[in-house]
Amino acid sequence: MTEIMNIVEYDEFRSKMDEVKRTCDFIPDVSTKDGYDKSKRVALDVRKVLTKLEKTRKQKKDYFLQGGREVDSQAKAIKSELEDYMLPHDSAYKELDQLRKDREAARIHAHLNAIEELKSFVPKATGIESARIKTYIELAKSFNPSDFEEFSKKAEIAKADVLSELDSICKQQLAFEKQQEELHRLKSEAEERALIDRENKLKAEAKAEAERREREAIEREKKAIARCKEAEEKRIAEAKQAEIDMLKAVERARAEAEEKTKKEAAQIEAKKSKRAADQAHSELIRSEAIADLGSLGLHRELAEKVIDAICSKSIRHIAINY
Repeated sequence: MTEIMNIVEYDEFRSKMDEVKRTCDFIPDVSTKDGYDKSKRVALDVRKVLTKLEKTRKQKKDYFLQGGREVDSQAKAIKSELEDYMLPHDSAYKELDQLRKDREAARIHAHLNAIEELKSFVPKATGIESARIKTYIELAKSFNPSDFEEFSKKAEIAKADVLSELDSICKQQLAFEKQQEELHRLKSEAEERALIDRENKLKAEAKAEAERREREAIEREKKAIARCKEAEEKRIAEAKQAEIDMLKAVERARAEAEEKTKKEAAQIEAKKSKRAADQAHSELIRSEAIADLGSLGLHRELAEKVIDAICSKSIRHIAINY
């Protein structure tokens, strides 16, 4: 039990506790001025005591804190010196103890790890070929529980469990592989039948396609012959029409030529008639002019020369109006 330290500086305050208790031993009634002043005075007086108590506490605490630091410092120096003496011996025996612990831990870890490795054969053998599962079974059979010292019973149980599970897995895998072989055989037969069916279908489709192409070729040939016949008939009709059109054009050209010839002949005849009329008119005018000159006393030969001179405009300012 920890001994309670008596702080003598607090004795002064303890001696006044009864007096303070008596001073405060009344029910506060601040509803009156006297009661208000009395409670306020009591509170102020007690607060002064509290202030002095706090100051004393801090002073005493500083003293003890300094002492505590000194206690720690001296103890620390002594401890360091003692530890220097002890360290080589402490390290030596602890190092040996740790080595023994490490070796023991390694031994235990090796045994337990080997057992766990044996147990891992089960998940490793799950979902693989039966031949590989049998390899794991042989490895499990070669597992010797007597090599595991205090863990031999644990190793023996693990070996029995693993062999049992591996045997079950192997049987299941063998059944699965047999089933897969049967499925593969059925699939191969189905694929072979499907291949034959596809070949027959392709042959039938090829035959149908060849027949369709042959019919289309015959149809195209018929259409080509019909188009050629139609084109030939059209060409003959067009040739006949062209011949008719050419004959009509020749007839029109001949008629137009005859018409043109008639018009030209009529024009020539009209020109001849006009020239003859003009010639007769000119001769009439000439003979009348010669006659008029003859009536003036000119003989005929001179009168003709005068008329010829007027007609050739050899005499200025004189013209014959025809």
